[in-house]
Amino acid sequence: MRQFVTAWGKQVRQSAARCGGRRMSPPSAALANLGTALREAGTKINTAVRELKRREDEASNWMQRFIYREIEQRSHTRGMDHWDRLFPGLPAEERARRRIARMLTRATVAGVTAAAGASTAEVLSIVGEGVSAFAAVPLGLLSVGAEALYTTALQIDLAFDLASIYAVPFAHDDVGEISTLLALALGVDLVREPTRHDKPFAAGETAGDTKPWRVVRQMQREDFAQRVSRGVVQQAVLRNAVPVVGVLVSAAWNQIVLRRFANQVHTVVRQRLAITRACRNIQLGEQHEQEAARMILDGAWLMATADGDIGHQESLALAVLIDSLPLPERIAIHEQSFSDDEEDWFWRINALPPSARDVLVEVLSLVASADGVFTTPERRFLKRLSRALGREIDLAAIERMVDRIRQGETPERAPEPGRSALPALSPAS
Repeated sequence: MRQFVTAWGKQVRQSAARCGGRRMSPPSAALANLGTALREAGTKINTAVRELKRREDEASNWMQRFIYREIEQRSHTRGMDHWDRLFPGLPAEERARRRIARMLTRATVAGVTAAAGASTAEVLSIVGEGVSAFAAVPLGLLSVGAEALYTTALQIDLAFDLASIYAVPFAHDDVGEISTLLALALGVDLVREPTRHDKPFAAGETAGDTKPWRVVRQMQREDFAQRVSRGVVQQAVLRNAVPVVGVLVSAAWNQIVLRRFANQVHTVVRQRLAITRACRNIQLGEQHEQEAARMILDGAWLMATADGDIGHQESLALAVLIDSLPLPERIAIHEQSFSDDEEDWFWRINALPPSARDVLVEVLSLVASADGVFTTPERRFLKRLSRALGREIDLAAIERMVDRIRQGETPERAPEPGRSALPALSPAS
C-alpha cells in the first residue's frame, strides 16, 4: 500500500507541475489554487506514509501519530510573522475567513481527484479483464485512502492555523484537543472516562506517579482515537461509493464537511481566546493564585456537567482553562481532578478576592455558552452563584453571548484588570 501511495503522490506532483507551469489568463487564475492543492496533496500523502510508522513510540493509534506530525510541522512554520506576511494589515477575523476559503478549494480538489480514481476503479472492476480488473482494487483503495489522509490533514491544519491566527496556538502535545475537534465534526461521542479518584494504585503505580487531568485524559484515550479513525475511513468510503456520480458527491461533501468543521473550529478558537484573556487577570500572589485557580477550575467543571455528561465543546473549554490558569500540567496519581461536591464549592467561593470573583463569573459564563445552548440547569447554577457572591448576573446578556457564539461572532473581550469581568455583572442591590 505504501508503494501505491508514494507512486500516486509522485503522479499528483507531476500533474501539478504541468498545471502550474503554464502562463494563465486572468479568467483562469483560479487554476493556481488547483496546482497548489495538487502539489500539497502529493507532498502530504508521501510524508504521512513515511512518518506514521516513525511515530509509534509517541502514540499507539495512527490518527494520534498523524496529528502529532501535522502539529509539529505546523508549529515551526505558522507563527504570527507568517500571517503578517501572508495577510498584512488584516484583522484576525478576515485572515481566518481567507484561510478557510483557501482550504475549501483544496478540499474540493481532493474530493474530485479521489472520486475520479475510485470511479475508474469501480468501472474497471466491472468491464475490465485480466490485469486491468486486478489493478482496479488497489487503485480504488489508493484513491479513497489517500483522500482520507489528505482531507484529515486539511482539517488538522485548518484548526491549527485558525488558533495561530488568533494568537492562541495549539501546543505540540494538544493531540486530544485536535482529536476532539475531528470527533465533533464526525459526530463521534467522547468515551466515558473512569474517575479513578481516591482508589488504590493500579499495578505498577507508585505514590510519586502522575496523571493528566481527567478531561485531558478523556480526550487522549486510545479507544476514542480509534473511533475517530473509523469515522474518517467510513466517511471516505461513503462519499466515493457511487461510480461517476461520486465525483460530484465527493466534491460537495468535502465542501459541506470542511465548512461545518471550519465554523465549529472558529467558534472554539474564539472561546479559547476569551478564556485565555480572562485568566490573565488573575494576579493574587503565588499561593492565592493556586487556590483561586483550583476553585475556578472546579466551578467550571460543575458548570460543564450541570446539564449532564461533559460534551466536546465543554471539554475543549476546560482544557484551555487548565493551560491558562496557574496549575500543574499533571496531578498526583491519587489526586481528584475535579470536585463533584457542589455544596462545598459554593461554601468555599466566599474566600475568593473580588478580582478572582470577576474572573470566575466570566469563565463560568463562557463555559455555559461553550456548546451554543444556555440550558435551564446552567441558568440555575448561575442564579445560585449570583446569590452566593452577592452580585447580580444578567442572564439576558449571557443569552446574547450564546447567540453570538452560535452565529460565529466573537464573544466579548475580557476586560482590563480592575474592571468588571462582564457588563452583566454588578453588585446586588
